[in-house]
Amino acid sequence: MRALLISATLFLVACTPEGESGGGSATPPALSAAAGELWNTAWVADTVEGKPIVPTGAITLTFGNGQAGGSSGCNSYSGGVTAKDGAIKIGFLASTMMACSEEGRMQQEAAYTRLLRDAVRYEQPSTTQLTIFAADGRAAAFTAKR
Repeated sequence: MRALLISATLFLVACTPEGESGGGSATPPALSAAAGELWNTAWVADTVEGKPIVPTGAITLTFGNGQAGGSSGCNSYSGGVTAKDGAIKIGFLASTMMACSEEGRMQQEAAYTRLLRDAVRYEQPSTTQLTIFAADGRAAAFTAKR
């Protein structure tokens, strides 16, 4: 069963249309010069929807080659992304499908992946701070991992 899930995930990732994957360049054409630090930094979430991260469920985010990916607290994820002038669009997210039993981890992960799916803009007030917003105001705040 696990092999089938992995195969299906790989198939979905391999079949992502060119426009959603962002092509193969290290810095996608849609990326503005001002957002360069967005793509050259590993991010660790501090809050999701205003709630602190569950201690055993670190959430990470990296950008590269037109992709966003990381750990959603329990599972690994990746998907196509474009970002320009504060606007961001994250495409379909492929994810592993493990269950985590620690209290709050699965709920935190569900809130985070919904927020990524609904992301419309980001703010980066410094090279070490990033916030991603959904249209309805939900947000995830990140600090650069150094």
